Amino acid sequence: MQTESISARNISCLLILSILCGTVISGSTTVGQDFLIAVFFAGMLFLPLIYIYSRICSLFPGKNLYDIIQVLFGKKLSFMLILLMSCYALIVSALVLRNFVEFTVVIALQNTPRIPLMIVLAVVAAYLAQSGPRILGRWSIIICVLIIGNVVFTILLALDTISIANLQPMLNHSPQDIAANAFIFGSIAFGETVLAMTIFGSLKRGESPYKAYFAGIIGGIFVLIFILMRNLLILGPEMIQIVKFASYMAARIIHFGSFFERIESLISFNLILLGLTKIALCLTAASLGIAKLLKIEDFTKLSLPVCLLVLALCSLIFKNMFEMFDFAKIYGFLAVPFQLLIPLVIWLTAEIKIRKKQSV
Repeated sequence: MQTESISARNISCLLILSILCGTVISGSTTVGQDFLIAVFFAGMLFLPLIYIYSRICSLFPGKNLYDIIQVLFGKKLSFMLILLMSCYALIVSALVLRNFVEFTVVIALQNTPRIPLMIVLAVVAAYLAQSGPRILGRWSIIICVLIIGNVVFTILLALDTISIANLQPMLNHSPQDIAANAFIFGSIAFGETVLAMTIFGSLKRGESPYKAYFAGIIGGIFVLIFILMRNLLILGPEMIQIVKFASYMAARIIHFGSFFERIESLISFNLILLGLTKIALCLTAASLGIAKLLKIEDFTKLSLPVCLLVLALCSLIFKNMFEMFDFAKIYGFLAVPFQLLIPLVIWLTAEIKIRKKQSV
């Protein structure tokens, strides 16, 4: 049973970090200087979906996604839907964990086995998830401030390195390429925020789910635009297409005298913090769902067992980094049932049942 409360501001910060984590590491923006157009199209495509998420949560204050499913559907159907969303949370946890393990191995610890790194990152994230939504929300505010401060700091240091000419030529990619990238980008940045619905049952009474969701999404878009713009102005469109971890590579170029050097280490640390936050959110969503299926009141008791499932998935899901980036190109299509179809069914069912009650 959820007794902790979390403010709309905390959830907004958690959503900002979720958006940044999904896009900065995965390399989902592949259209160079046309990324602003891709972000705009992604927003146009996915903001209606964010409204659906917010609407569902506002119709059932004090209830999380799984509670809402049980209220709306019969025993068998609700069991199936909760199982599907829990499996999706497990898969996203494994994907994010593997992304950051590959990042760590490729960038800093080339000769380190992946399994120990997986265990360390997963255990820390599991501890964060086990601490509950309130602690996760407070953690998110601190990390969000650190990330935004880091972005501003690196942009200021890079003023003598950036080249405005890297923004040209605009519309260098076909509309089909931009639209395809917008869909992939949106599914990773915005679509995965469907898992945040699992903690809205802890939202403080009287606070608006719309405010929490849209403040987080809009804030995440603005911070992400600054990050992508910084990377593009430093590296250029050709380099952006080649490198896999653009933020890290852009930071390696930044130098400010002999004092501010090795800024990429700061970037690496911040990215790891992003990853831990996103994994903790996904572990919370998975633990809540499995606890609901097993009729366990305290979902935090399942954080460690769920963490072990994620570790098993993470070690099997990809063979190498190249498979990881190739998978990102098709991920959006595989995520449609969880990000669109299931929430759409929940929303329509909720609207119909509530209107029937009001008309009686």
